[in-house]
Amino acid sequence: MTIANKFSTDAARRVARQKLAEATGGKPHKGQRAFGWKDAEHVDEWEAELLRKARQDVLRGATIATIHKEWAAMGVRSPQTPGGKTIGYTSVRYVLRNPRLCGYRAYIPQEVRERSGRVDPAEYLVERTDGTPVVGKWETIFTPDEWRELIDELESRTSSGTGRKKGSAVTKRLLTGIARCAKCGGGLSSGLYQHGTTSYEKHGYYYYCRVADGGCGKLSRSGPLVEDYVEKALLDDLKRQARTVKPAEEDPELTTVKATLKQIEADKAEARQLRADDLLSLAEFAREIRRLEEKERTTKETVSTLSATPARAGSAAARVVREWKSYSVDMKRQEIQRNIEAVVISGAGKGGAQQGVFRPELIEIVWK
Repeated sequence: MTIANKFSTDAARRVARQKLAEATGGKPHKGQRAFGWKDAEHVDEWEAELLRKARQDVLRGATIATIHKEWAAMGVRSPQTPGGKTIGYTSVRYVLRNPRLCGYRAYIPQEVRERSGRVDPAEYLVERTDGTPVVGKWETIFTPDEWRELIDELESRTSSGTGRKKGSAVTKRLLTGIARCAKCGGGLSSGLYQHGTTSYEKHGYYYYCRVADGGCGKLSRSGPLVEDYVEKALLDDLKRQARTVKPAEEDPELTTVKATLKQIEADKAEARQLRADDLLSLAEFAREIRRLEEKERTTKETVSTLSATPARAGSAAARVVREWKSYSVDMKRQEIQRNIEAVVISGAGKGGAQQGVFRPELIEIVWK
């Protein structure tokens, strides 16, 4: 029995070494295909488009829960989804964090899988001796910068210690925490009108200053009416931004930097050809590629900085206006918070309330 166990252990070690060697060499993982690909190397365009849209939505404020709800409604399934079911929440999170999306190779040891089940592949990147990630041999869906931007956004939503995750779907209403009472400055909460009442039938819910949260308890307003007013004001402001910022000719400096990027690509291709023709030693080739990659990284940072122009901001404003109706609540909240400091609501005063009359003069939007 002892000898049999030793043979089994030795075989397991050999398999593990082989798999690690394959990962280090950038070979695709064998077995069941990954979500986004139709096989080990070739992209499935329909699933890839889902992933690209999900990335954009997350960067605009959408939560994983929102993405999961959308995919489930579409009947999306991953290769691991049991028959008759749609993709699960944890699977959506897993596929969005998968470094394979940008070509990075991950390797999760079998003992880790057995001990922990599904783990975060982003934490198990295979690296070269110089600390850079190993790039695999398959078609990619994101660039490394796009994938890292997505990971950074998701990781920025980790628990803040308050019991609620930043960016979570717990906040259901558009202006919770944004709308404030003019009398005491407290953030407004939301509640449902009593079922069967006219207010419930017409509006459904309301914002109010809650005593339990430290507020004065002397203010309440119909939720949908306030939200419609704020949405219209925001969209009008974004339209103004889009109109007043005229697209300008590209900055000459930006044009020059972009040309530098193209030249770097040409130099990298030339170095590879010289190496293939055995006109560069391996050491010379490695040094040259590393130099060019470092130059490429700093040049891309310069491009990003120079591209952040007012014209770009105007274009972003126009896009938000165009796509607003398709935004989820959490995406709309993020855009509101990007432009508005607070929505301050005043009380109507003694005898000032009129049944069924909306009074916009009692609402003040504090813009950033």
